[in-house]
Amino acid sequence: MQQGGELAYLIRHDPEFRGVRREHLVEAGRRVRLKSAIPALADFMKRGTEGYRFSFFCNIGSSARIVISALAGIIPPEHIYGTELELTPIRRKFVPIKRVPAGYGKVAVIEELEHRFGRHARSRDLCRRR
Repeated sequence: MQQGGELAYLIRHDPEFRGVRREHLVEAGRRVRLKSAIPALADFMKRGTEGYRFSFFCNIGSSARIVISALAGIIPPEHIYGTELELTPIRRKFVPIKRVPAGYGKVAVIEELEHRFGRHARSRDLCRRR
C-alpha cells in the first residue's frame, strides 16, 4: 500500500490502479495487522480517567475506507479522517478526491476538530475536564 495521498493519486491517474473499487479498500483494511494494544488504548480513551475524558481521533493521509475497515469496532468511523475518494455513479470507479489530509491537510483536520470542540480546545490537548 502506498503512503498518504499517493494511493489516491495512483487510483485517480495510474491505469494499473484504476480498477480499484470500494470493496478492495475495505478488504485491504480487514487485512491490516494492528498493534495488539490499540483496542486497549481506545477503550482507555473512551473510559477516561479521574475527571478527564478524551476524544480519540485518527488523522491519516491514507484512504479513510482502509482505516475505517481496519479499526472497525475500535474507533467510530466519524472519528477517522483520511483521504476520501468519491465513486462515479456510472462506472462505480473512484474519480474525484474530496479530501487528502496529508501534509498541511493534517493541520486542517486538527483545526476543524478545534472548531468543533470550541475555541478553548488545543491541538496538543483534545481532552476536556468533566
